[in-house]
Amino acid sequence: MTDLEVMKRAQMYIEKLANGVDPLTNRQVADNDIINNVRISRCLFYVSDVLKGVIASGGREKEPARKAKEKLDFSLTQQQIASLCAQPQEISATRIASAVNALVDRETMHVLTATAITGWLKEAGFLYDVTNAATGRLRKLPTEQGMAIGISEGEFFDGVTERKYLVYNAEAQQFVFDNIEPIAEFCKREYAQKAALKQIKRDNKDKLWTKQEDEQLCQMYQGGASFKRLSDHFERPQCAVKARLRQLGLLET
Repeated sequence: MTDLEVMKRAQMYIEKLANGVDPLTNRQVADNDIINNVRISRCLFYVSDVLKGVIASGGREKEPARKAKEKLDFSLTQQQIASLCAQPQEISATRIASAVNALVDRETMHVLTATAITGWLKEAGFLYDVTNAATGRLRKLPTEQGMAIGISEGEFFDGVTERKYLVYNAEAQQFVFDNIEPIAEFCKREYAQKAALKQIKRDNKDKLWTKQEDEQLCQMYQGGASFKRLSDHFERPQCAVKARLRQLGLLET
């Protein structure tokens, strides 16, 4: 007997049971028989219908649902690059990225990140990092080369403290647009690194904390480091970082 023939017989037996019939004798079973329970009957009808579908397809199960199509790497056509226009006022890297991303389909393509812009500029020698010793936070400043192309430091008041951030004049914006292709390659690497770090964090979720890590965790948290910063530094998911802070008595439940 072939597999298809076995399926057909199984479907026939299950359908008869669903209808309250003994498939061996073809007689109705007693009303109080378990297969006449409405929930059991519904399940049997469901399984019978599934088998019918498999039999109709020649004995092959339905193909599993495909995963959502992976997004394409960020890129622009030469025509799109040519359409980018620098603003006369100084703007941030985030606003530069927003202007670029207005040209791409976000449903099918990764967007350009502001960190990809600043990361490439650092790699190319136009920016450098300054680290806050207490929190471990990184801040970027323009090198002499960076200042020469129009990158400077701006300030704004958020209602509590005065904050500093990098701004780009029209010349600096145009420099970014002119180098959008190597920045796109940096962006591709950035997405790959983020995916790798995400997997490492998952693998380290239940990893034991060392005494040295505990001391550093306390120091960074009390110094104002964000949960994201702590998560990235210790290569663990934020839930694991928060759980450890609770165990150390530094974070309320």
